[in-house]
Amino acid sequence: MASIKTTLPALSKILGMSESTIYERQRALVRIGALKPLPGRGRGSGVELNTRNLATLLIGCGAFMSLSDLDERVHQYIRAPAEKPCIMTGCRTLRDAIEATIEGKFVGEHPHVEGIVCFNLQASGADILWAGQLKMHRLPGHQIISSFGRAHELPGRGPGIDFRSYLSVEVIESLRNLLIEAGGGE
Repeated sequence: MASIKTTLPALSKILGMSESTIYERQRALVRIGALKPLPGRGRGSGVELNTRNLATLLIGCGAFMSLSDLDERVHQYIRAPAEKPCIMTGCRTLRDAIEATIEGKFVGEHPHVEGIVCFNLQASGADILWAGQLKMHRLPGHQIISSFGRAHELPGRGPGIDFRSYLSVEVIESLRNLLIEAGGGE
């Protein structure tokens, strides 16, 4: 079993973050109970590299600007509900949709990843957008695949300065490949 820690060099390249930054996010997520480490020390312990843990780590990295901001609110992001099932994944919570996207489990006419995740950095909401529509995010139409969170928690819909973080199609596909290579995925 691979752990997140043993794949830090690859995760660092994929996410464009330093290994220490990713590791500190993982440790903070363990402290608040969002990630569960396996018991023991050394090989065979730590946080297992699997799709669910990776989706949680992505939320911890993408939804919070700094490590000091990462707190119990991460659970609100993880469980951020969709008003109706995601049309790309069929999922009803943000983490489940990210997990399904990494696993390549799509519904209907979505044979592959077509969306990117846009996190709201002020509240526990996110949109999944059509990848080709990123520049037109604010225009009416069908560019939003699914939204997770309450109306005021969605990117661009709350008061104050709008801060967003994006998780690209390329990152999602690279993470899927890493999971497969490390034996933590399909």
